[in-house]
Amino acid sequence: MTKSMMFGLGTMLLTSVVLHGCGGGGDSPSPTPTPASQAPIDPNLTVPVQTAFANIVNKGLNQSFTISGSVDNSTPANPAPPTPIGGNGQFTSGAATPATLCGFSVSQAAQVVTGTTIANGVSTPFATTSTTFYRSDNTIVGTQSAGEFFLFTPVTFPATVRAGGTGVTGTGTEVNANCDQVSFGSNITGAYSVASDTANSLLVTFVENEKNPFSSSETKSSTVYRIDTSGNVSLVSVTATKSFLASVFQTLIFTF
Repeated sequence: MTKSMMFGLGTMLLTSVVLHGCGGGGDSPSPTPTPASQAPIDPNLTVPVQTAFANIVNKGLNQSFTISGSVDNSTPANPAPPTPIGGNGQFTSGAATPATLCGFSVSQAAQVVTGTTIANGVSTPFATTSTTFYRSDNTIVGTQSAGEFFLFTPVTFPATVRAGGTGVTGTGTEVNANCDQVSFGSNITGAYSVASDTANSLLVTFVENEKNPFSSSETKSSTVYRIDTSGNVSLVSVTATKSFLASVFQTLIFTF
């Protein structure tokens, strides 16, 4: 997201970071978002998700983050503990502008991630860009990032959500520059869940799973947004993992 604000932000952040780890064994736990306050929570509180993402598409988003996590480059011949990763950076998503995608009129917005990671005492800068394509109703239709291009089925979620709500958001298929499906490409599935937060906001989590069945690789991400009753939205955290043959070798947590 990474791709779009709803799809692939975790993948974008994960692939943008340059890691110089050496170590092995063990996974980093994913953080649990902490409610902003302990104010009384109305179980019937709803927030306008569609309005929140329309605000991102039309106005953009700009937030700083810190990085934590680990990378595991261990091998049977050279076992070692995981290498801790730290750092910080900036995420910016611009306001969408008119564009054309696969012969159709859409809008597009550019996302930029910059920052620095620290591993083994070495600071390494990173920077990457991606593009998200939207339909006229502000739902995602495509993403382009890190050399990957995905087209998505219509993203679906209700206009408003309440705590405890869950649903499926859509699927993505890797395509080439001609918008034809890529042989041996990856696929993306997405879902969302909603949790209590404050007296006037909820935490909405979008979970994305990108798999390539032909290479046994998998990238998972969990992106948490805070959305209030007026449709104001901000990023809370992104947890992204990479795995091979179901074994996680890289975990990064971006806290906004």
